[in-house]
Amino acid sequence: MKLALDHWPGATHEPGAGRYVREFARALVALDDTPDLTLVEWGRGTRVRGALEAADLPPSARLRRVALPRSWLATATRAGLGFERLAPECELIHAVSLPSPLTRQR
Repeated sequence: MKLALDHWPGATHEPGAGRYVREFARALVALDDTPDLTLVEWGRGTRVRGALEAADLPPSARLRRVALPRSWLATATRAGLGFERLAPECELIHAVSLPSPLTRQR
């Protein structure tokens, strides 16, 4: 299986979803039969300690960075420049996003 992982939360956010993404990526690259993996980091931000770097990856994995604002991702995707362009060979894209809490108007 060829997998693309939205690695930006893991590279830029210490707790919560960021930790989940870092641990998931580390588990995938530690497998004896690491899947064909593309870690995509679309967005800016200070990298946290412990985020995977290209040097940490096995030959079957790669890191792609796009230093454009994360807010541009939706527009770029509509224009055909989204994750599928950065990892054209992938069969599955795994992303973690936290929706804002829904509130009910009274």
